Formats: sequence, structure tokens, C-alpha cells
Amino acid sequence: MCVNILLKNTGTNVISGRIMDYEMDILGKFIPVPEGGEIFNAENYSARETLPKVKYGHVLVDFLDKPYPTDGMNSEGLSMNMTWLDETVYPRQEERIEGKEYHPFNYLLSYVLGQCKDVEEVRYVLETVYFYEVPLELYTWRPMMHLIANDRNGGSLIVEFIQGVPVIHDFGIMTGSPTLDIHLKKLDEYKKLVAENPELAGFRGIAKVLDSEYPDERFLLLFHLNETREKANTVQKAVARCFRILGRAEFWDEEFKLRDGSRAKFLWAMVRDHKAARLYFRSRYNQTVQMVDVNKLLSSGRSDIYIKNGEWFTEVE
Repeated sequence: MCVNILLKNTGTNVISGRIMDYEMDILGKFIPVPEGGEIFNAENYSARETLPKVKYGHVLVDFLDKPYPTDGMNSEGLSMNMTWLDETVYPRQEERIEGKEYHPFNYLLSYVLGQCKDVEEVRYVLETVYFYEVPLELYTWRPMMHLIANDRNGGSLIVEFIQGVPVIHDFGIMTGSPTLDIHLKKLDEYKKLVAENPELAGFRGIAKVLDSEYPDERFLLLFHLNETREKANTVQKAVARCFRILGRAEFWDEEFKLRDGSRAKFLWAMVRDHKAARLYFRSRYNQTVQMVDVNKLLSSGRSDIYIKNGEWFTEVE
């Protein structure tokens, strides 16, 4: 159950972040997709002779060392990532709309990052291009994902696929189930409590909103921390602040149960500087903050960089 947040109070900087939780090490790595080439071929899909071309170079993060992206940022500072949502039902291939461009859903991240420079262009793509579900041999289960896009203008857009239809929200925080409309309903309840009694701001008020149908506090906690934590008017302060906020939502003891009864754990966290197109990250076993410059990686000729890459401490001399 991953989380995503677009930071407030960052001056002229635009900073967002996400956590990856999963039941096992997913061996994520950064993969550059250069401008002018084909979008990232997520599954050797052979129904079309050529794949769409990349207008904007981008860097993706793959999953389980397989060609299936879960996160990415392009040269224009647009990011997009996907996380699990139980309620997801994708459009079906046989129900695609004639006259629309259409592609398998697993191309969506690379397609969007390759064609769009901001969330308004993402919105247009989702309204005009039909992304449909195809069986994935990479898994023994069916991946069910929702997505969030952030741009260097501070735009944020969440996309859920409900009963085969993309549902788009303008909001800057995304966690797991339930769907965002229910999260926002609970958020309204929390805001009302705090308006009536300001002393309930934070955990005390959040606890009053939780119930058996809505037991996870992370959405409301991220909202509270985003609203109340100190301003950060430099990139360094903003990145540090984002990591601190994400740290409040990390699972370190595998205490969160997935649908099949297995337990999730924190794997890695990423903070994005959208204006400079830089990705800061740290992993479960390497808490040293490292950085990938999207444009430098795109021009470097490197094929990939593992998230586990790098020294886990720096010796003081």
C-alpha cells in the first residue's frame, strides 16, 4: 500500500514524493527512454508493427526486474506513478471505442511521459486515448493500479479506473483503497471536527474519523502533515521535509497485510524535484539519499541504475 504526496509551502520549488511498499524486494531500477525512440515496450506486444515515438525523454522505474514500469519522470519535470487500488477495473480490449487511438494499459506510463509535458496534456491523453487491459504473463495475479501525475507547475492529477472508465481527480495526495471519493469524504469529516475543536488537529482527530470500514490513517495523516509542517523555501529543505513526512507513513515491520494475507514492508522512497527534473531516493537497506538527474541519465548512454546502487554510508575523514 504505497503513498504519494505533492508538498505544500515549498516557495518556488515543486516537490512531490512517494513510497513503495511490497511483500518482497522488487529490485527496482531506473531505465532511461531517450527522446525519438519508441516508448518502453512493457510486454513484447505484437498487435501493432510499430510503437509510439517518444517526444520527451523520460526515466522509468521497473518492477521485479521485468519490463513493467511503476514510476517515472520526463525531461519536462512531469512525473507519473502507479500504485495498487483494489477497486480497479480497466477498460476491456473488445469494448474499445472506434476512432480512438488505443494501447494496452501497461504502456500508459511510458506513453504519457513520452507525449506530455504537464497534467493538462495528461488529462487530454486520458480523454482521447483508450488504454485497455491485457493479460500479463509477468504475474500470477492481476495488477490493479491507479495513478498520479505531477508537473513542474504544481499540477496534480489522480486517475482511477472504475468499472472500465477513467475517473480523474485534481488532488495532491494518493494512498490505497478505498477510492478517492471516500478518502475525501473522510477528509471532510476530519476538517469539520478540527473546525469545531482545533485541539483535535492531528492524531486525536484522525482517530475519531477511523472505523472498521476505514481503518488506515495514512491519507488523513499525510494531509495533516502537509498542512502543518514548516515551510521549506530551498530545494534541500523541501526534499528533507518530504522524506520526513514520508517517513511517518513507512512500514518497517511488515505489519500491513495485503489481500492474500502476506505482509507488506517499506522498500524505497522517492522525492522528486520537478523544476530541476531530479529524483532523490533511499531504500530499506540504504538510507543514504541518492540522486538521479533525469536529463543527465538520458544523455549518459547508461542502460539502467539499480535503486540499491551506491554506498550506504560516507566515512568522515
